[in-house]
This record gives sequence, C-alpha cells and structure tokens, in this order.
Amino acid sequence: MKHLMLFLALNLLAQSTAEERMKQGFEKLQRSGTLAQQGKFEEAEGLLTRALERIGQDPTVHDHLGDVYFKLGKIKEAITQWQASLKDFRSPAGIDSEPEDVAKVTRKLDAARVKLAKESK
Repeated sequence: MKHLMLFLALNLLAQSTAEERMKQGFEKLQRSGTLAQQGKFEEAEGLLTRALERIGQDPTVHDHLGDVYFKLGKIKEAITQWQASLKDFRSPAGIDSEPEDVAKVTRKLDAARVKLAKESK
C-alpha cells in the first residue's frame, strides 16, 4: 500500500511538473511575439528556443522560430523550422490546427527556398 501511495504521489508530482513546463513554454512563446514586434529578434530567438525545450515539438513554436530566423537572415535555419512545423502539424500535436495555418507555413517555406536558391547563384 505504501508503494502504491508513493507511486501515485510521484506520478502527480511528475504531471504537475510537466504542466508547469508547458505553461512556462507558452509564456515564452507569448513574450517572444512581443519582442519580435519590437524588432528584438535575437531575444525572441532565445525565448522561442527555450519554449521548444519546455513544450517539446509544437507547430506554432517552430513557425514563429522560422519567422525570427528569416528576419535575421538565417534562411536555412528558417527552412528547418518551417519543415518541423509542417511535420508537427501532421502529428498528434497539430491535430487542432487549421488548414490555413498549414498553407501559410507552406507558403513561407516555398518562398524561403526560392530566396535561398537565388542567393546560391
């Protein structure tokens, strides 16, 4: 009985820790949007990177990180993030995503690939 109680207590603690990490990740996502609007892309990049560490794979975080990388001129990194975003849209994490969001990321990814190809010439 004591083992069961200990197991349940540890499980509850792990669940609350995971929920707290998610909450912190989404707070970082929100703050990064404000920073990006202010043109503070390097700071936004740091917050989004930490948000991914907290939340795990998330199509919205990858999308915003792609936007920030693109603004910083890091086209290859932006492409990588938008590819991850599209992958996450197709996973259980993106089950509630709207088709318009997927289309928007696809357009950004296509435009970044064109830009990268032009720069490579």
